[in-house]
Amino acid sequence: MPLRHSANVYLRMDDIMKLSDLGEKEIIKRILRYVDESDLIEKGDDVASYGNIALKVDGFSIEYSKYPWNTYYDLGWKVITMVTSDLVVKSAVPRAYLVSLGLPRTFRMLHLDDLVKGLKDAVLFYNSRFLGGDLNECACNGWIDVFSLGIFKARPPGKRNKIKSAYIIVTGEYGLTSVAYYIYQNRLNWRELIKIYPQVFKTTKQPVVYLRLADIIAEYIDYIYASTDVSDGLAYSLWEISEGNRIEIEISNIPIHEEVKEFALRYDLDCFTLALYGGEEFEAILLVDGEVADEIVDRINRFHKANIIGKTGEKGIGVFIKKKMIAKKGWEYFT
Repeated sequence: MPLRHSANVYLRMDDIMKLSDLGEKEIIKRILRYVDESDLIEKGDDVASYGNIALKVDGFSIEYSKYPWNTYYDLGWKVITMVTSDLVVKSAVPRAYLVSLGLPRTFRMLHLDDLVKGLKDAVLFYNSRFLGGDLNECACNGWIDVFSLGIFKARPPGKRNKIKSAYIIVTGEYGLTSVAYYIYQNRLNWRELIKIYPQVFKTTKQPVVYLRLADIIAEYIDYIYASTDVSDGLAYSLWEISEGNRIEIEISNIPIHEEVKEFALRYDLDCFTLALYGGEEFEAILLVDGEVADEIVDRINRFHKANIIGKTGEKGIGVFIKKKMIAKKGWEYFT
């Protein structure tokens, strides 16, 4: 029912809702009503396509993304990796990057130099080119947005497909970013902990993705049914695949980093919860044909880490570990 305004103007409920009433995912659904279809990838995927060109934009607020142990160089490096991660899991490699910066007038030139050096070094690391961008003044602590143009090496896998039976491969080990967030939230002495858990801090300072993964995805594209990167947490990413394909997912094991296990034991935490509900891991999830699953894992293990963690199951929706459904939780803005 519409609400009546004092000036005799009738308002819809949507007109008075705030972004916090909806959350990031619901807001995106509404925006997608106005978005045109991509050429190769379904609308709403993390990467858009135009012919064989891959298009990706991503970014963050400096206030929300800078841990106390991060330098501005780290932020520049991380935002480039964020964008590259989404490209790689779609069989694309970056060719060029543009950056848009919004900074307050009080921002120090020393920090800007550091930030841009981080951007540039990460671009070089991914064998690409930094072609400039845009500079804005803002009233907040600052924000960074990065656009990248890439080239698909094969027709990209989406998140949604007609999946019947597939093995689930993930790259990397999990829980490190959750540990970092726990240290930050609980105001633990990170200067001491960095000596004990160096990989936790390395992962949240200068994460990397591997362009060679795009080659493998392209090579086995006929056997890969769906792919996504893990930036909103492992559990949430698996749930998105389950919902998009209306198929249940059964997880049999989760690769957890040794530092996470040690930290969980020290602080009486559940290491599986840390592994499932992190964010910004920038790893990959691939749903592949069982015929080539072991072969793909072996190929990835030559330069990174990969494991088969489970299989798809019956038609339906849900992510399960030992027949128990896990919660759909992950990083989400506006909540």
